[in-house]
Amino acid sequence: MGNGPDPAQTGKDVSSAHGLPPADSRLTSLAAPVRYPGNPYLLLVTGLVLTASACLHGDEGTGRRPIAVKWDTAWVLTDQSDPPVLQPEAIAAHNGKVFLVDLAVPGVLAVDAKTGRKLWATGRRGIGPGEFLDPYQLLPNDEGVTVVDQTTRRTTHLGPDGRLLSTTSLAALGGAPLSGCALDGGDLLFSVFAADSFVRLDSSGHRRESVAMPFGVRDSRGVVNQVFVAGDTEMRVCAAGLMLGGGFAVISPAPVSMHQYVEDMPVPRWLLSSEGEDSLSSDLAATLDAEVRHDTLWTLFEGRSASQRRLLDGYSVPSGRYLGTLELPTRANRFAMLGDLLVLKAGQPDGSFAVLALRRR
Repeated sequence: MGNGPDPAQTGKDVSSAHGLPPADSRLTSLAAPVRYPGNPYLLLVTGLVLTASACLHGDEGTGRRPIAVKWDTAWVLTDQSDPPVLQPEAIAAHNGKVFLVDLAVPGVLAVDAKTGRKLWATGRRGIGPGEFLDPYQLLPNDEGVTVVDQTTRRTTHLGPDGRLLSTTSLAALGGAPLSGCALDGGDLLFSVFAADSFVRLDSSGHRRESVAMPFGVRDSRGVVNQVFVAGDTEMRVCAAGLMLGGGFAVISPAPVSMHQYVEDMPVPRWLLSSEGEDSLSSDLAATLDAEVRHDTLWTLFEGRSASQRRLLDGYSVPSGRYLGTLELPTRANRFAMLGDLLVLKAGQPDGSFAVLALRRR
């Protein structure tokens, strides 16, 4: 955790404090979208500068403050690239590598963060060692990457070269894992489907403790109280938030009170029907994905604005204060950050997805 002053409190520019270039509201858009050779559907941006007017267009009233950033396209992976990626899902980055889940295999692919060149790939469909059914989350560290499989309810630990190191059962969770966070010492902290508390497991999968959720939302159906958990690769901190609205909180090293999202998204409620077909008061998500970098929690937000799925909202981990927003050049469902690189699971006009890597100038 950083010991410096919170930029949101001091009024200073937040971009340089969190690894981003200084914001400049005078900048304007310098590039038009271009199509990627070999895939006529994917729109790439060769150099985009986000401005206050661009970020707030169609997004008035949310209170967001734009962070102007100029991007270049670093590399792209599609079903026609080398290596091909057919159905990207989870994305993570660490130590010069980008890790991707391809649900079409299903398996894990590691590429060079600078070039997108394939380093290794592993996995196939099944329940045996090194096999997957629903690899939903990747937790990278200095020893490789941990793959969380929701359906088999286990973690698979892969070395830096993709070699299978071990497999750990998550049966002690008592339910299906939603997402997890790696803690110092090898422990993992998970949110669990339809549960009202987090569960902390040791490196062998044994249950250490339950951690109370600070959100006060209970739902036996497991829909309204879905919670994301996100951490940093240094394993110092875990943050969690409600996926459908409300807010977030830092839960490790010690739970604190909940902070509201910058865009007001009340937690949805069930609308009861006499026919037994109950529905939610809102079918929109709040946070789609999240990551902690340099004492900043970044959340990929859907919400109600015209810029939905294109907003990366930043919050101070020490204070929970809102810091600013990056508007993405395309809609995305997942993301990962590594230095000046931003990697997206980007939507395409035909409904499919590609992996788009943008490098900050």
